[in-house]
Amino acid sequence: MTLPFLEQLGLDQTADATTIRRAYARQLKQVDQEADPEAFATLRTAYEQALAWSEQTDAAAEPVPDAAEPANSRGQSHNSDPQPPPADRPLVTQAHARFAEALQQWPNVELTEVLRTISTDLHHQAPDQHYLFQWQLLAALAQENAPHRFEIFLAADQVFHLASQSTHAPAPELRNWLDALLVQREAWITQPVGTRERQLNLLQTVQAGTFNRDNAGEIGQMLNRFPTFSSLVADRDARERWKQAAEESGGIPDAPPPQAFSQAQPTWKRRTSQETAKTRQVAARIVILMVIGIGLAYRSNMDNHEYSSSPEPSSQTTAQAGVLPTYQASANKAGAPDSFKTQVAACERKLGIDDRLLQGNNERSATARLAVARCIEAH
Repeated sequence: MTLPFLEQLGLDQTADATTIRRAYARQLKQVDQEADPEAFATLRTAYEQALAWSEQTDAAAEPVPDAAEPANSRGQSHNSDPQPPPADRPLVTQAHARFAEALQQWPNVELTEVLRTISTDLHHQAPDQHYLFQWQLLAALAQENAPHRFEIFLAADQVFHLASQSTHAPAPELRNWLDALLVQREAWITQPVGTRERQLNLLQTVQAGTFNRDNAGEIGQMLNRFPTFSSLVADRDARERWKQAAEESGGIPDAPPPQAFSQAQPTWKRRTSQETAKTRQVAARIVILMVIGIGLAYRSNMDNHEYSSSPEPSSQTTAQAGVLPTYQASANKAGAPDSFKTQVAACERKLGIDDRLLQGNNERSATARLAVARCIEAH
C-alpha cells in the first residue's frame, strides 16, 4: 500500500530524495500559492513528510554511531536559538545577497515587493530551494542577526503568509518562535493605533541605548507582554542594556494603568464621544419621525376606509354640514319645508337620482342621500 504523502506526489515507496524533489517541483508549478494557499500547504506537507520518510529510510541502512560519542561531536548544538537550514545552494545564496542589498537601500525601496520578486524568481528557477530561502530568512530574524527586522517580518508575512506556514517549520525551535511571534502580533494589533505607534517609538529608544525613567514602566510592560515581538525592534543586547540601566536607576517602575494611557489623548477621546452622542441623537430623531409618519399614514388610511365603507355619514360630518339632519328628518317629504323640498327635487334631477332610492335602507340609498345632502349644502 502506497503511503499517503507519496501518493499525493504521484510516487511509490521506491522513490528517493531526488525523485521526491522532482515530483514536488513538477506539481508546484501547477499551484498558485497566493490564490490557493491551502493547496500549496497540502502539497508542502506531503513533500516534507516524503523527505523525512526518505531520510529515515536512508538512516536505517547506516550503522548506529557509538552511544558514548558526545552529542556535539555529531554536529548537534546546545544553543536554544532556532537554527537556519544549511545554506549550501548557490541560488539561495544569491537570493539572500539580493535581499541584503535591498536592505541597505531601505527605506528607499519597498521591501515587500523586493522580497516577492526574489521569492518568485527562486520559485521558478528551483522550487525546492524557495522553501530553504524562506526559512533561512526567518531563522535570521529569530536569531536577531538581521537589520530592520520589523520591516522584514512585515514583508515576509505578506509574501509567505506566515500564519499558514508555522506547522511546516524545519525545526521545533523555529516553529515555536514563529508561533509565539504570531500570537503576540495578534494581541499587539488589538491595541489602538496611537498606542502601537508610541510603543514602536519607545522600542526604538531602547535599541538606540536611551533610558528615560518616565516611560520605563510602559517599556517594561511591553517587554514582558510581547517579548518575542519586541525583539523585532530592540535586539537582545539592547534589551539587556536597557534592563541594566533600569536596575541601576532603582528598578523598573510599574506601568501606568490603561486609563492613564487614554488620558494622554483627551482631545481624541472627547471628539469620539461627541461624535458618538451626535450620531445617536440623529438616529433617535429619524426613528421618531418615521414612527410619526407611519402613524399619520395609518390614520389617514383608516379615515379613508371608514369614509368609503360607511353606509351613513359620521356624526362629525353631519354636524359640520348642518343639512343632513334636516334632510334625514325629511326623508318623507310630507313633513319638510317647501323650500327644502324644492332643493331636494332640484338635486335629484341634477344627480339623476330617483326619489324611491332616497327612501331605501341599503348602502346605495345611503350613498344617494349623502350625494343629495352635499348638493343641497353647495347651494
